[in-house]
Amino acid sequence: MKSIKLFAGVFTFVLCLSTLGLNAQNRDRGERNKANSEKRIEMLTKELDLNSDQVTKIKAMWEQNNKDRDALRETRQKDNEQFQSQMKSMREKNQAEMSKILTPDQLAKYKELQKKQRQNRPGGKNKGGRK
Repeated sequence: MKSIKLFAGVFTFVLCLSTLGLNAQNRDRGERNKANSEKRIEMLTKELDLNSDQVTKIKAMWEQNNKDRDALRETRQKDNEQFQSQMKSMREKNQAEMSKILTPDQLAKYKELQKKQRQNRPGGKNKGGRK
């Protein structure tokens, strides 16, 4: 009887620790997403000469995109193929929104910047599942 109580206590303790670790990991991801978004906005503002209205719209779009992506990641364990499909849809939606926000010249520069970033990734072009 004592060993069962001890096992239950240890199991509960380990479960609590793992839950805390996952919460910290999710919190860190959110902070990284926000920091990365800020850096990207600064770079795009400089490279594309964005106006304040464009910056506001892009920030809002990316914030929603980060929330949607985080929610999607939780389902990844269940169905990776569906996850990949949904991520592709999110990227396409993001591109469509950027097309509405940016001028044609800015959009062309933006696409060129994306192409350069893909080529600079470890392993070269089209890594990370994006095509």
